[in-house]
Amino acid sequence: MLETKWVYGYPVAVLAMLTICGLLYRWFRKVKWLYQGPLRACRTEVPVHQPRRDSAD
Repeated sequence: MLETKWVYGYPVAVLAMLTICGLLYRWFRKVKWLYQGPLRACRTEVPVHQPRRDSAD
C-alpha cells in the first residue's frame, strides 16, 4: 500500500479521494442527477389531472 511506505502517502491518498469526489459531484450536478432545490423541483412536476367541467351535476 502506497500510504504505508511513503511519508506523504496518506495525505496524497486522501487528497486524491477528495478530488475524485469533487469532480463526480460537479459532473452529477451538470447532468442534473442531483437534487436542484425546491424551486426547480416544483417546475418539473407533472400537472395534476383536473375534472371535466362539462359534466352534469
